[in-house]
Amino acid sequence: MDSEFLAKFILCVDDRIHQWLQQCCTTKMIIDTEIRLLNFKEICMDIQIQRFFYSLPPSVKTLDLSTNIKNDAAITPNGRNGKKQKQEKVQAKQVRNNNVLNEVKLRDNEAWKIIFSGKSKDGSMLLFGCQGCVKWFTKGICYDDCFFRASHKQLIGTDTNLYCGYVKKLRGE
Repeated sequence: MDSEFLAKFILCVDDRIHQWLQQCCTTKMIIDTEIRLLNFKEICMDIQIQRFFYSLPPSVKTLDLSTNIKNDAAITPNGRNGKKQKQEKVQAKQVRNNNVLNEVKLRDNEAWKIIFSGKSKDGSMLLFGCQGCVKWFTKGICYDDCFFRASHKQLIGTDTNLYCGYVKKLRGE
């Protein structure tokens, strides 16, 4: 009855496989890994007895079909396709971060394209459920259609240290 069940199930399986593969990268022999991570009988049993629980990260959004379906062609009253309608281009709106930390702020002598451009996907996973948006945290601006928009919030706690460390790594410090 959960409309997000498939997403939760797929992410749960993906997470367990990812954990096992991480173990494979750090050990010398497969025996040293937790092979039980690949045993999905427990998950299936939890589903059967309605005990399955998995929280989706904030970066996973529910698709609203009523607003995302666009017709490519106009349908005439006789059911035939007419001329294709021009699809409206939705302009992304710029959003500002007025609380950029001085440690990660873009410096006057830094070239954005060389140091930071396209580097968000390589950062550490934050508590927001995705990597930190470099443009948001370093430049102080981004757009509302950003792939990493779930991180367009103020950094707190360990996220601050993780992100500051990542920026130092990018700067080669």
